[in-house]
Amino acid sequence: MELLPNTNRIIQIFLFELTDLYNKKNIPKVIYCIHALSFLLFRLGITKIIIGNLVGKLEFTEAEIQNTQKGLDQAGVILPNFRGVNKHFEPEPEPEETEDERIERELGECGFSIKRLQRAARGALVRLRLGDTVEELWSYEDEVIQLQAAIRGMFTRMSYAYNMERNTWAKEVGYSNPECGR
Repeated sequence: MELLPNTNRIIQIFLFELTDLYNKKNIPKVIYCIHALSFLLFRLGITKIIIGNLVGKLEFTEAEIQNTQKGLDQAGVILPNFRGVNKHFEPEPEPEETEDERIERELGECGFSIKRLQRAARGALVRLRLGDTVEELWSYEDEVIQLQAAIRGMFTRMSYAYNMERNTWAKEVGYSNPECGR
């Protein structure tokens, strides 16, 4: 009897034969199966209604009760106790999780978020260090300008000295520069 996925949890004790229903052969078993199915459907979230204990909710005359009891006694049928239906469907208890296992599981679940946060923090630290470096360089702006001017002056003097030396050598050798017109 596979009505729904995972309904193989309906234990054989709950199942009835069609003859039980048609021939009124074992009505208590039919009722028991209906109660069990109601409980299972409620447990799976398929229905919001569960057939509970109906004791005191239905009114029967004394004659109806006696006639039914006589019929059950003659057939040798004992009515089942519907209060125990849910015990057959109780889930197996989950193993207890240790603190270390819980921490590892939660870290694993948040792994991507943790890595993203770490990347953002590293980027922020690099930007802060870069800002500090730029700020420090701005504090040396006057010294850098003076150094640049000194280097330009040195190169200009070196270039001028080289040109003077070359011209002196050219005059000594007797070379005249055709570009200068001499």
